[in-house]
Amino acid sequence: MKLRFWIALWVGKITSLVLKLLGRRGTTMPGFVAGKICPDLIQLLAARFSEGTLVITGTNGKTTTNNLLASILKTADYEIAYNKEGANMLAGITGTLLQSTSWGARPKASLLLLEVDERTLPLLCRQISPRLAVVTNFFRDQLDRYGELDTTVKLVQDSLPESTELILNADDPLVVSLGQGRKKVWYFGVKAFPSSQHQSTESREGRYCSHCGQELKYSLFHYGQLGIYNCSGCDFSRPLPTIEASQVIEDKGVISFQVDQEAYCLPLQGSYNLYNALAAFCAADRLGIDRENIRRGLKNFKADAGRMEQLKLGGSRLTLTLVKNPTGFNQVLSTILASNKPLRLLL
Repeated sequence: MKLRFWIALWVGKITSLVLKLLGRRGTTMPGFVAGKICPDLIQLLAARFSEGTLVITGTNGKTTTNNLLASILKTADYEIAYNKEGANMLAGITGTLLQSTSWGARPKASLLLLEVDERTLPLLCRQISPRLAVVTNFFRDQLDRYGELDTTVKLVQDSLPESTELILNADDPLVVSLGQGRKKVWYFGVKAFPSSQHQSTESREGRYCSHCGQELKYSLFHYGQLGIYNCSGCDFSRPLPTIEASQVIEDKGVISFQVDQEAYCLPLQGSYNLYNALAAFCAADRLGIDRENIRRGLKNFKADAGRMEQLKLGGSRLTLTLVKNPTGFNQVLSTILASNKPLRLLL
């Protein structure tokens, strides 16, 4: 093993210890320092995880999906390492690997679970070949960083090795386009929400078929460009999901739904969080986790800080939400408006 590997590992760990003594979280700085010393540190550390690496990417829902899947896997007694706090660029990913590896470079888990920023994915995939890749959705986001949406889709598509199994959102035609010409593809989706409509007034991406360029026709809109669609110009259409939610009910901060006529519940609000749960469900299913552990992992999930987190303040209930782009904002507002109770909204 190269000397600089050991120097990077130890310096990164020492940096993490110092930051923690100073009361800092130290999620990215240790990885940044270690990565400067040994640029291929991610490759060298990730290769030690016996069950490989699973990545989660997309515009919205990466952190929640990552943590939902972690909840399921821990329920099933999987030994996992994951970037729980959402540090999803190279420095943060390196930091996660440092935390999940001993001073002697032995992994503390068998499976590495990473949420990855879309623009970071190509850099990561130069060092590792993920066993599974989950793609949640594609929406317009941070144009100064990502550019036009088709650029982001192409970036993700070109990054993922052929050997990687894909878990894709069947209801998003932009995400479905990633599966073209690939054999190892599995889909998740929603049959219908109570709020689904036959017409949509929302602005949406992915209006046109990625195969022939004709405008897509929708029989049902969920939100944004997500829904039940087909192309009149060719045979492109919403694929049949491997994992599909039906009988969706949202009540008192809990989403109830069925998969294969079996009941599940999720202690989160918002249609978008059902997609996060289904993405985690589908990935867990591909990893061979039984349905009872999936059910328990979803039911016992605790929301992350700021992501539909429920707090009590005096005699009132406080809900913290995080939004980063127009579609995410629309969905949070829709969730708020669905409540028929008086409330105060702070932006």
